[in-house]
This record gives sequence, C-alpha cells and structure tokens, in this order.
Amino acid sequence: MAGSFQCTVVTPESPVLDEQVTYADLPAHDGHIGFLPHRAPILLKLGEGPLRLELATNGGSGGGGQKVVRISGGFARMAGDHLTVLTDKAEL
Repeated sequence: MAGSFQCTVVTPESPVLDEQVTYADLPAHDGHIGFLPHRAPILLKLGEGPLRLELATNGGSGGGGQKVVRISGGFARMAGDHLTVLTDKAEL
C-alpha cells in the first residue's frame, strides 16, 4: 500500500517531531503496534521504548531513511492519516 502519513510527537514542554512517514512502530502499553497509511482510527496507551519511523521522500514513497525517538508513556491517536503521539518524554 503506497503513500505516507503525518507523524507528530509532542511532550508537555514542546513539539519534538513533525514528519511525513510511510511506517511507524510504537511501543504500546501491551506490546508494539505498527502503522501504515490509511489505517483505521485508533487511540492507545503508550509504554516505554523506541518509536521507529520510516521517513517518506518528497514524493510520499519510502526511501527517506529512518528515525528513532525514545518515548516514555502517554497516548497515541491515529485518525485521517495523522498519527499524534502525546508523551511524557521524548528523545531523538
């Protein structure tokens, strides 16, 4: 499935990341969960661990590299091809 979606990571102090990605792997409270474009809406509680992102190129396809953000707790919401991660701590 081609395409990309927006991923935004925010802490109480400031925004940490705002990128177009083709895939995201989140540490949920009960295990990891992967996200692709056009996923059904979901709201989930986060655990602690790495948020792994496959970055999109300007054309919206894969091949833009990878980014890892270490997160700790919070919530994530996927709706309308936008993944929002609200976390207590985030380190690139």
